[in-house]
Amino acid sequence: MPLDTIYLTRHGHRLNWTIDVRTGTYKSQFPTPTGNPADPALTSHGVRQSRELAVYISGPDFHPKPFRVYSSPFYRCLQTIQPSVEALKKEHGNAADLDVRIENGLGEWFGPTTFFDHPSHPTPSTMHKHFPSIVSPETNYTPLLHPSTRGETIAQLHNRVATALEGIIADVDAEITALEATLPANQRTSKSILICAHAAPLIAMGRVLTGRMPEDSSEEDFYVFTAGMSTFKRRESREKDASRPRTLLAEGTKFVRVQGVPAWEGGRGVGGGWNCVKNGDCTFLSDGAERGCYNMATITQTLPTTAVELPTLGQTTNEERQRNPGISSSAPGSIIADDVMQQSLIADSQVPDGGYGWVVIFACAVVTWWFVGVSYTWGVMQAELVNRKGYSSSTLAFVGSLCPACISLLAVPNATVIRKIGARITALLGIFLLGLGSILSGFATDSVVGLFMTWGFVGGLGTSLCFMVVSVTPAQYFKAKRGIANGIVYAGGGLGGTVISFILDALLQRVGIAWTFRILGFLIMGTGLPAAYLIKERAPIKPTKMVEWSLFKDIRFAVLFAVGAIGTFPLFVPAFFLPLYTNSLGLPSSAGAGLVAAFNFSSAIGRLSCGFACDKLGSLNTLFLSLLLSALSIFVLWPVSSSIGPLIAFVIINGSANGGFFSTMPTVVGNVFGSARVSVAVGMIVSGWLGGYLLGAPIAGYILNASGGQEGGVGAYRPAIFYAGSMATAATVLAAVVRIKVDRRIKKTV
Repeated sequence: MPLDTIYLTRHGHRLNWTIDVRTGTYKSQFPTPTGNPADPALTSHGVRQSRELAVYISGPDFHPKPFRVYSSPFYRCLQTIQPSVEALKKEHGNAADLDVRIENGLGEWFGPTTFFDHPSHPTPSTMHKHFPSIVSPETNYTPLLHPSTRGETIAQLHNRVATALEGIIADVDAEITALEATLPANQRTSKSILICAHAAPLIAMGRVLTGRMPEDSSEEDFYVFTAGMSTFKRRESREKDASRPRTLLAEGTKFVRVQGVPAWEGGRGVGGGWNCVKNGDCTFLSDGAERGCYNMATITQTLPTTAVELPTLGQTTNEERQRNPGISSSAPGSIIADDVMQQSLIADSQVPDGGYGWVVIFACAVVTWWFVGVSYTWGVMQAELVNRKGYSSSTLAFVGSLCPACISLLAVPNATVIRKIGARITALLGIFLLGLGSILSGFATDSVVGLFMTWGFVGGLGTSLCFMVVSVTPAQYFKAKRGIANGIVYAGGGLGGTVISFILDALLQRVGIAWTFRILGFLIMGTGLPAAYLIKERAPIKPTKMVEWSLFKDIRFAVLFAVGAIGTFPLFVPAFFLPLYTNSLGLPSSAGAGLVAAFNFSSAIGRLSCGFACDKLGSLNTLFLSLLLSALSIFVLWPVSSSIGPLIAFVIINGSANGGFFSTMPTVVGNVFGSARVSVAVGMIVSGWLGGYLLGAPIAGYILNASGGQEGGVGAYRPAIFYAGSMATAATVLAAVVRIKVDRRIKKTV
């Protein structure tokens, strides 16, 4: 009769290791038997668990006894089942093939990476040296597949173990058929196999055997405790499936004796389907269930934080020290180089990269349409106020700068706000305040102080809340497509600026400055509030420190902070002064509004293109290129733009580069410093933009006034232009420093 029982057990309590996820360097606090830092031995408690497991398996009540034994290649798994296999061999003698079959497809799960390889699996020959009693020196078993060294997403993990289990079951079925071919029916007995593996693969095995994959991979379904046992019985009614899609495993996975991934979901299961009859049984262990992993989220929360995990207050036993001479009597804790980055890697492996995430991206794009669009079209309102009210352009530039400056001023507290009240409420509040600030500005056009309070502070508060929402939320839904997702969100701002500039110009000519402000406010609320309601987190944002000062110890963060702090000084200069510049060229106000619209449209294209480039070229490479393009356009094109042709070329190129900065920065922060801390890290980075937001355009205005003002002609703008270009160049150089600090290989996607 074919295979009808599968036993799954997890390795016993083990020693630990650390990883610096910034470099991909694995380290073991104590020497490992195989020399692989991610392949530690069991603790003394784990050894005791392995012996208790052997007593249980070899006992008279355990039936059917394993007919074949499979294991992950890692030392801790073989060490766990060694006593059990030796006991079974003693019981059966040479009557059964009980040498452990090492299957790489059952190996440990490592999260996906883009710039380093995870440790390779130990080889059978290496394992024979350590376990000669259970691993044959001349094994005839060939693994079914080899996992990618670049890690896997959770979905890819499930498909990998499904492929391995399908092959194992088929192999064993064929062996049983051959062995029982000449036996009478009454001698054909029930057959079982024993598999020893790791927490995440075992949870995945339970799902692929039963064919039941929950919509949320963090759902609690199959329990895996150290040295615990789960039992699966084969269903009597089985159906086979011939379809084998080949694109569901991580890139780099090597097929050896299989052709592709079996269809296992929807209750089908591999090998005809199985039922779980015992789930995480630990009744035979003296200390019961320990180190439980109930779901993928539990695995995320139980990341190693100490170099050794022992049952009694971190003290090692004499037995432990004899087996591992490198262990001291009181092993010090060894904190992971960056625990949050480790959490980020695992969290990123669970993101859907789509689904409702696209609804969130669309809603965030609408929100960005308004808070970015109105900031970038302030130049249209500024030119009208200068002409109608006689206000100073530098003072009005200060008013316009105050609104986006609140993004920086309130970035850190807003990171706490979004964690407290959630993304949806934060977005609704932000849009409401942004619209309210515009409406109130309609009653304050005769007072610069009033405009500071309404447009600057009320609108600025709304802008800052909206910015935090759209910067943090997309990272919860996207990893592989994070760049393009952020690009779409921020492209909304560029498109908004394009359309809003034309709307403002038309309204100013028909209803005047006051009602233009009011109508704009009503439009913001009418379209922005429904979009804000669609925004929600995929998972609650975990409480963290308001400021993570330790990040500044990382030279990459410190320099990236400086990139933003300096790079924001020139960003609003073109958008704010293009209408005045066109007036100095003798062009009508509609030309200025048109150029602002073209600038914003180019910004939208740049945001979208740079988002795509982040996924293809790397976010840091893209950030450097966008800043370089900005600096070159300011230095080379703007000074010679004495006619409409060169000015249009400048507007297109600089607008594209300008937009790329905003869409790229959140992706850089999430990729380099971890999506799990993106709200804190973005808040800290953006707080450094305060000087550029608040003073960048006003400084240009003061330089313009000192050089002759609007009446001084095109030449009066050149000192301000060179000021902006110099700041952009400095930011470009610093971006290059960050890029080199992360990876010195020029052609590397970083």
